[in-house]
Amino acid sequence: MSLDHQLYTLLETLRSYEAEEPYIVFNPPASPQAIEEADKISQKEFGVAIPEVYKDLLAYANGFSFGLGYFYPVIDSQSSLPWLREEDPKESNFFYFVTRNQYVRTHYKGLYDHKLLLGESLSLARRYLYDSSSGLYYTVYNKGGLCNFINPTKDRESYEDLYSLIKAEVEFIFYNLKHAQKSLDPKLIACLHAHRKSRYALEGCFLPPASPSAIEKADRNFYGEFGVSIPQFYKDFLAYSNGFWSKLIILASIPDETSPIEWLRTEKDESFNKVTPFYFISSLNRYIREKAKRELAGRLKDEVERKAIVRVDELIDVFFGICSRKCHIEYMYSDHRDQTFYGGSFFLCIEEGIKGCISRNDPIIRAHYFNDYPSLRSLLLTAMDPTKNILHVEKNKPEE
Repeated sequence: MSLDHQLYTLLETLRSYEAEEPYIVFNPPASPQAIEEADKISQKEFGVAIPEVYKDLLAYANGFSFGLGYFYPVIDSQSSLPWLREEDPKESNFFYFVTRNQYVRTHYKGLYDHKLLLGESLSLARRYLYDSSSGLYYTVYNKGGLCNFINPTKDRESYEDLYSLIKAEVEFIFYNLKHAQKSLDPKLIACLHAHRKSRYALEGCFLPPASPSAIEKADRNFYGEFGVSIPQFYKDFLAYSNGFWSKLIILASIPDETSPIEWLRTEKDESFNKVTPFYFISSLNRYIREKAKRELAGRLKDEVERKAIVRVDELIDVFFGICSRKCHIEYMYSDHRDQTFYGGSFFLCIEEGIKGCISRNDPIIRAHYFNDYPSLRSLLLTAMDPTKNILHVEKNKPEE
């Protein structure tokens, strides 16, 4: 198997930026056996053979991500990546070719006849489709934004070959991502890059950089509401990636009218939940304060808990993210040890610096069990490593 020269050249150009841009990730090639097995399943279950060019693509890279979209991998028992050897939805970075096509046929009968999904962009709510009846490739859009299902017969753009589709997507992505500011510490960028290649990253975890005007407006609004400015380190981060999502951490976004991602253009304050993006002002800072004030009296049932909580109306912290994994901590105000808690907040205490904290089953109220970090990178190095506890790092320990 060998890729068409034009497609090969395009992918090699994209690959040349992989070390510099964390959102570009190429998986190792799929084995011939894995490709043929996926093709047999496709013909038997879907009635469509995998196009030769996609087989060639799998032999070049068994799935790859190019910023705001990716192409599906196939299960490969010979892969050097453990998560590609056997599908585990809880551990995988991506959807897989076979199971994704099984899913749409199970839930949307008839709409995907003669068609194969080859990849998608969760952030941009679009899918990449091959139609065997016409031999054409399509980028199919959901103009309503984030959605699990896209009708393959509506809002689509056709391409004569896979090269043309990928070329258009890569040009679009690079237009929006290539010129992200590199004012961040190179070690922080390397830290984010390493996490992007881990099994805990999600497609679309990096987002297009926020524009200077969006950052200036968010800073002005934040100061007007809370009396403090957005910390410079976080403004630098927003100029690199307007938020960040993974299975372990979420860093908040700001609205940007010029963003290519629809849900980033306006800030919709629909509460702190798993569906709505975490916005810097409403979903984190405003929401945390307002909900904490409403619930403080009802949540504190004994003197032990009261001593563990800082009064909400005295908080001047700037919250910028959460930890979304289990944390085992030592409960400082009782004899119970190694209890399991969920949820954590990353925040900047104006007078004391960056901190990570955990509150019982909820990232809403700041508790006294927290640790100090000398920089954003130091915090993320710990939060992105599930073997570490964000509460038990040595204070003032030099960064690696």
